[in-house]
Amino acid sequence: MENIDTLLGLEDLRSTGIEVRPDENGSESIHVNCLPVRKPSCPVCGSKYCYVDKYSTRTVQDLECSGKKVFLHVETIRYSCQEPVPGNPQEHCGKTFQADVEMIAKKARVTKRFRNVLAEEALSIPFLKVAEAYSVSNMTVKRSFEEYLEEKEQWKKENFYCPTGIGIDENHLNGQYCLVVTDNDQNTLLDIFDNKDPETVRDVLQELKNKNNLQYVTMDLCAEYRSAVKEVFGQKVAVIADHYHVQKLVNDAMMATRKNLVEAMPANKRSGTKYNANLLKKNLENLTDYDKERMARSFKAIPGSDMTYALKEAFRSIYSYTSRESAEKAFERFCKEIPEEEAFEPFRKLCRTIRQWHKEVFNYFDYDRASNGFTEAVNGIISGRNAQGNGYSFPILRGLALYGKGNTAFRPSAQGKRKQVLPKKL
Repeated sequence: MENIDTLLGLEDLRSTGIEVRPDENGSESIHVNCLPVRKPSCPVCGSKYCYVDKYSTRTVQDLECSGKKVFLHVETIRYSCQEPVPGNPQEHCGKTFQADVEMIAKKARVTKRFRNVLAEEALSIPFLKVAEAYSVSNMTVKRSFEEYLEEKEQWKKENFYCPTGIGIDENHLNGQYCLVVTDNDQNTLLDIFDNKDPETVRDVLQELKNKNNLQYVTMDLCAEYRSAVKEVFGQKVAVIADHYHVQKLVNDAMMATRKNLVEAMPANKRSGTKYNANLLKKNLENLTDYDKERMARSFKAIPGSDMTYALKEAFRSIYSYTSRESAEKAFERFCKEIPEEEAFEPFRKLCRTIRQWHKEVFNYFDYDRASNGFTEAVNGIISGRNAQGNGYSFPILRGLALYGKGNTAFRPSAQGKRKQVLPKKL
């Protein structure tokens, strides 16, 4: 039987018999009777002075061998500890326990190595497809994945690190908001939390190891998140307002101004003004000749709308400057170029918002143009995986995002390879 044990890779089991049986679908499977090799010790007192209390058989599925399914029928034993109690030799410990077999998964009816195969497949494809591919139940895949996550979580706690820059964003999954935190240096997902409250942000930042490594945090224009960062780090860590969110505010101001201009027109002149509205969101360098013709007709139909597009492009050009000082001057010029008409109030409101976030908006130029782009991309991947699985529970979805294949994988190799992103003014 030693050759069988070697062939099947039985680690802490010894085979006592083997047979090949036909399955219901006409194929064959290998069935191996096994006994545990090691005698366990009492989990209470540590003694090996234990009697056998009860025998039972546990059947678990293992990796295939020569294209055939393998089932291990393990004779599990329940022991009773007979170690005398110190100071009272007439009494015994009496603890009953079942010996754990190291190579068998605790939750699922599979070996650990087969569990790992199921779990790693489940990282990239839905549970149901994994179950069909390996002829196991969907619940077996789910339990295998949950146990796999428990081991991964322990490793993650021991190897977690603090990067020089992190991104913060929220996502809406299965009817609840969650907080997504990423490593902006290595483009890696750090963690997902089941709510987006400022208290959660505060706790996440406070629990970071080696917090002195952190230099900046990117986020959208959320005042509560900004306050949480300042509360934990004060002025030591810079907050950077994501420039994509800032540009969205600019586009919103442009569209609101265009709407005001249309509403100011006589009713009999508004026909056709709703067309080509989204064309204004296109960048100037991306316009085709046909786009320019359509835009010219739109400008002619709506007096003043050409100015809304010019203001949008003027603000966008601010991000092309190479220094903070020149960008700040460009912003001041932009504010002065806004017409005084009431219709352009959305742009004046935009300027007030930017002034409230002035430091955070222009920190972008001091920290190597850091943005929340990767965090937004991760959010898209997470939402797509959630839809693919038809509504995973939050712990499962978090595990898929953290340890799955692709851009969201938590990579151990990231530690020690972080690039240093320092403010240009230091």
